[in-house]
Amino acid sequence: MSLRDDLIPTYASLCALVSSEEVERIKKELATGTNPRDLKMSLARKIVALYHGEKKALASEKNFKDVFQNKKEPEDTLVVKVKPQTLLRDVCLSGNIISSKSEWHRLVTQGAVITISGTKIHDPNFSLSRNETFRIGKKRFLKIELF
Repeated sequence: MSLRDDLIPTYASLCALVSSEEVERIKKELATGTNPRDLKMSLARKIVALYHGEKKALASEKNFKDVFQNKKEPEDTLVVKVKPQTLLRDVCLSGNIISSKSEWHRLVTQGAVITISGTKIHDPNFSLSRNETFRIGKKRFLKIELF
């Protein structure tokens, strides 16, 4: 989804091996206001199907929709068991989710540390008090289980 909209026809031609007629149709759809997200989803499905098969393409599309549109927890989320009152920052550092305390501070300041239910973490010294799943940045997920 981070692909620039104007590059969709080029990627369709080069990566998904679609016909020139299909590329022209995509260009027309972009020009007439079709949502680029829909075209990108179709492109992604075609690319994954080309290299990994239709079954994997459909599963990948479902997973993307579940995680990023329906705000569900990804199936491959890293699960970490920690003691209560442990700092989330320390768990992320030890699990290589983040590379430094300054990266952590930047993410928290920008509002990029969010519970799966949508609550933003504003305190860089946030301590864990219950089982919870977090999204850190756009694509990193961490499930905390207290013991």
